[in-house]
Amino acid sequence: MKNHGIKLLNILLSITLIFFVIALVILLNEPSVQPTSVLYMVCLYAQLIVGAFAIYWSLSKTKKAYHLFCGMLFFSMSVLTLLIRWCLPYNLNVWWPVFGILSGVELIITGAYKYRKLKFGYLFPACCLIIVDLWYMLFTFQIIKVPFTKVTKVTVPSFFGVVAMFFILMFVLQ
Repeated sequence: MKNHGIKLLNILLSITLIFFVIALVILLNEPSVQPTSVLYMVCLYAQLIVGAFAIYWSLSKTKKAYHLFCGMLFFSMSVLTLLIRWCLPYNLNVWWPVFGILSGVELIITGAYKYRKLKFGYLFPACCLIIVDLWYMLFTFQIIKVPFTKVTKVTVPSFFGVVAMFFILMFVLQ
């Protein structure tokens, strides 16, 4: 693989990241801008195209897990945003935990692609992302009716305690 191909892919991924930031700034800073504004949709479709290209390029040419992860991330986030906008019944305020779940799944796929097996270094953070976002999803879809702040005051310290015990156990077992 020639070095200019990897540089081109890195440039495209950087440009896509800029599109992502522009779309996010437009969506968050301008209350009058609807998610269907032209610039916002151009940014989403640019992310979709560059993400698909990055997936193809990383699988066929560079064989780099980083490029695969970035491509999957950009592609899936733009597809999910478009689905939320056009097909799904709720808006982005309810579906935001799915972005974290997708990131966790993509992290597992990237680790499996890079090492040809599941490694703890990829699996643990990915599972944490998935579990935490599934937990948040219970509140955003109003499945759990208790206010999130009350639950957080109890569960966050408990979660850190369990994670600390897990790390101590892993240290002792090694």
